[in-house]
Amino acid sequence: MKLKLIRLIFTAEYTEGQLYIDDEYFCDTIEDALRKVKIKHITCIDAGTYKVSLTYSSVFRRVLPLLHDVPKFAGIRIHRGNTAEHSSGCIIVGKKIRDGFVGNSTETEKLLLKKLEGINNIEIEII
Repeated sequence: MKLKLIRLIFTAEYTEGQLYIDDEYFCDTIEDALRKVKIKHITCIDAGTYKVSLTYSSVFRRVLPLLHDVPKFAGIRIHRGNTAEHSSGCIIVGKKIRDGFVGNSTETEKLLLKKLEGINNIEIEII
């Protein structure tokens, strides 16, 4: 299964995009701002292709998608939230309500997990 995150809007506070599953639109995303130099908890990860697996997160206390081998980052997940403040480098999924804000995030996360459940060899390409 292939996930593709296309980043569309870049501001000093956040990055907005759209997530596709096997080239079909799935949801909107929000991440931290793109920066040339990483600043902990307020910088999105670099574009690239990463392996993804569903693993238990001790931070979030539930199973979530984990991106592997992300340079200069650890514990990058795809999860629910509403703004870049909920990100810490992670990818927040939902439906864009207004600039810098996604809603319906809990349901979007649940649907994503259902689609990924039992799938091996998941990867995400971030453009």
